[in-house]
Parts: sequence; structure tokens; C-alpha cells
Amino acid sequence: MRKYIWFIVMVLLVGFSVYNYMAAYKNYTGKSAEEPATVGVVIGKKAPAITLKDIEDKSVTINAAKNNKVYVLNFWASWCPPCRDEMPEINDFYNKYKNKLQFLAINMQESKTKINSFMVQNNYVFPVLLDSDGKAAELFKVRQIPTTIVIDKNGIIKYRRTGQIDLVELEKIIDSAGDKNND
Repeated sequence: MRKYIWFIVMVLLVGFSVYNYMAAYKNYTGKSAEEPATVGVVIGKKAPAITLKDIEDKSVTINAAKNNKVYVLNFWASWCPPCRDEMPEINDFYNKYKNKLQFLAINMQESKTKINSFMVQNNYVFPVLLDSDGKAAELFKVRQIPTTIVIDKNGIIKYRRTGQIDLVELEKIIDSAGDKNND
């Protein structure tokens, strides 16, 4: 009899775990078109607003809906090999589209000195924001780097990728959003 009770308890626990996993997966993959956008960090959700400091200590607010801008956010660190590998194409993307959208590289918890040295050494010119305390990464649920997020002019997350990205993929995303040619 005791075996059966343990078996039932285990089945219930597994069932509950599967249910929670599926609910989280559904939330992660977004929503249907008829649901209103709520604030979140997945495709189809309204991106949260946040203010970070840049390398020169100026405050920069990320708020696409308020600013009517397309944002491309790239979370990275100089010690991360895939981040370093994608940087030349990130720099090319920035140079090509800097007047069409807002590209921001969000460095995760490295010193200004280290970031400045890395940028100068590699001749990178894209803007870098400092996530010194990790709050931006926490807010956007960044668990691995690099992570790239594209937010449309209405503040809705249109694309999210964990892992290395290249110029061709970024251009496809911007093309499909129809925002590349709008200032």
C-alpha cells in the first residue's frame, strides 16, 4: 500500500512539473496575435524600459515605445569567445545602420577601463552601455551571452537570440520587421 502512495505522489509531482514547464515554455515563446502585448522579455511582449550609463557616464534610456525607435540590444562581455567572434560583424552592422536604428551593446559587469581598452584595441565604434550590477541582464532574463534582442518602434520584442549572431541574420531580422528604411 505504501508503494502505491509513493507512486501516486511521484506521478503528481512529475505531472505538476511538466505542467509548469509547459506553461513557462508557452510564456517564453510569446503570445497569439489577438492578445494585447504585456511587459515581458520574450517575443511578442512589450520590452521593459531601463536606464543605464554609457562609457562616458551619460544616462541612456532604453524605451522604444516612448522614443519611437527600433532597438537592437546585444548583451556581451570581452572575456566571452562567441561575443568576441561576433564583434567585427556587430561593428559593421552598427556602422551600416547607425542612422536607421538604435544599436546598443550592453556589457555585463566589466570595468570601464577594461571595456575601453577592448574597444580601442579592436577599433570598435558602437555604443556600449554598462550593466555594472547585472540589473539589465536580470530584467531581460539574459542567462547566456551573447544574447541579441530586437525591439520594434512600438516597444514590442520582435526577435531574441542567445548565441552568436552575424550581419546577414541581423539584416534579415531588420528587413522582416520592415524598420530598416524608416528613420
